[in-house]
Amino acid sequence: MKIRRLSLLAKEGPREIEIAKLPRDVTITTYAKCRALAVNGLVRAIHGDSYEWYGFTLASKDRPECIVDIGIPFNDSNAYHHTAIGPENISLFSDSLPHDLIINGWIHSHGRLDYRGFSRTDEQNHLSVLDYVGTFVKKPVSRRQIVIRDLVALTQDRFGQDEKTGRSVWVVTDVPVSEARIFEAVHGSFCYGIVVGDGGWHMQEIYYKTRGILTGSVSIGKKEARMVPVDSGRVFTKKDRELLAGEIKAKIKPGERISHSR
Repeated sequence: MKIRRLSLLAKEGPREIEIAKLPRDVTITTYAKCRALAVNGLVRAIHGDSYEWYGFTLASKDRPECIVDIGIPFNDSNAYHHTAIGPENISLFSDSLPHDLIINGWIHSHGRLDYRGFSRTDEQNHLSVLDYVGTFVKKPVSRRQIVIRDLVALTQDRFGQDEKTGRSVWVVTDVPVSEARIFEAVHGSFCYGIVVGDGGWHMQEIYYKTRGILTGSVSIGKKEARMVPVDSGRVFTKKDRELLAGEIKAKIKPGERISHSR
């Protein structure tokens, strides 16, 4: 006998049924995009040079995949090649948000550096933010079949009589079952990451995390993503720019460590 494709002999793997999708692009309102790209120029105008800064992307609770605003917390430090924010200022910022807004990602600048990408430090930070925002954007994304070795299905009366060793899981039923499959809910979350630089360039990545509710199995992935602007009807006005400048003066201060207690 000649077998043309060995893959035809492979056993079918566990089945997974998709019930919802996580975002594949970074959707952002035109207002939020204008606000994000205005920060670098204002930092230069206010502080006389280009410094890195840190912020969060915000979304409404009923549409967590769309960025509607850019939030700037008190930065702990701002330098030419570095920016940082500590747990105290993150907590302070999160607690100050209106009840209908959530954090769905983070944004930072590379200032005058022409490094158009995410550094190793950025990658580690993105994972930390993913864990933080996961509770806000988490949702069921699939139902995944669980394959269990040495599983046996028995009726109640036979279960009490089963003395065989080597079993790992028993499924006890009130009537005989000829076939059974076990599926677990899989929850997924995402986190946007945006880096901007002088000159208006920007790059985006999305990190993903899925977790099986029964097995606890965790998978983390990432992808580069497009930025997709959408019109929300809100325009970034001259007054908005002035208010943003006031935030930058208060929250981004090169050479100083900023910490605000409650």
